[in-house]
Amino acid sequence: MRSFVRVHPAAGSLSPLLRLGLLVFLLGACADLAFHLLAAPAGGALAALLGPDGSRAHLVTLVGMVVVLLGVLERGVRHAR
Repeated sequence: MRSFVRVHPAAGSLSPLLRLGLLVFLLGACADLAFHLLAAPAGGALAALLGPDGSRAHLVTLVGMVVVLLGVLERGVRHAR
């Protein structure tokens, strides 16, 4: 995680929940991008992994968004106290 903080100095102030959400979101987005770019060349292998329409990648991205939102809400509640 230290390398991520070096990439962007403000990343050190993010809560662990927010960081986790960003990581899950990034993984889902990369899987979705791979599915759409490689659907023709590697269709069978990706369909088995991500579902026939890439819905599992969309689900991972959605979970990442929800965790990011929870991290933002947690940070807001913490600063409101």
